[in-house]
Amino acid sequence: MAAMTPARLPEDAHDDENAAATMAATLILVAWGMLFWGLLAPRLGVFHALPNDAAVTSVLLEGEAATGTYFMPWPRDTPEAFKRFEEQHKRGPFYR
Repeated sequence: MAAMTPARLPEDAHDDENAAATMAATLILVAWGMLFWGLLAPRLGVFHALPNDAAVTSVLLEGEAATGTYFMPWPRDTPEAFKRFEEQHKRGPFYR
């Protein structure tokens, strides 16, 4: 008896096209990220240095702050803290 191969379902016909489109989109996003963050962001002024970075670093080290990202005030502990966070974000500067 001859071996039977399963028939391809209509939706399976586009699997190769979907995989190729997914790979192309991934490569485009990676290339854009490298272009933006590597070349454009510094020129556009996305990142700013603190004028007193040595003093800020010293205070953080003295306070034994763990490495990480901090929001001041922390926006999630109470509704009031979240409101202060939003007001400060709108008023600026973002970090105080």
